[in-house]
Amino acid sequence: MRPTVRNMIWSLIPLVALIVIFVVIFQPGGQPVQIVNPKPDFDYATHQMGAPVPAPEGLSAKWRPTSSDLGTPDAQHLLNVEVGYLTPKNEYAKLVESNRPVTDLVRDVVAGSTQQGNVAVDGRTWTRYRTSRGEIAIAVQQGRISSLVTGSAGLGELTTLAGSLR
Repeated sequence: MRPTVRNMIWSLIPLVALIVIFVVIFQPGGQPVQIVNPKPDFDYATHQMGAPVPAPEGLSAKWRPTSSDLGTPDAQHLLNVEVGYLTPKNEYAKLVESNRPVTDLVRDVVAGSTQQGNVAVDGRTWTRYRTSRGEIAIAVQQGRISSLVTGSAGLGELTTLAGSLR
């Protein structure tokens, strides 16, 4: 029997079918979301800044903190706390708090953003921005601490995060 292209293709079909079935059945699931505890960073920042740094309280378990980072204090003792969240709608939200003026924080975190009015969050007026990536950012000065919330999440989720700060 002489090998032909047709015979080779027919002999490969069962092998390809087995590979496809194997991939479908044993395909790895999505990676679990890594949850972090940002509380120690908020506590440290409060100690370093000499002023209470508001931390989110009362968010549902569907808000998952996935990253937490402290910037290194500089000679003027300016410090940032950055916490990233996966929201209930599986979007990204980032909270940044600092003892820098809010205008400096906005300029550094969402460079190139444009101011787009205000939004009320729990009786406090936050300034709304549109970032160069088309995302929303909201920011407020609360005494010595500036807070900024941004990310791919919609305004509703961003204001929920902002409203949880205590």
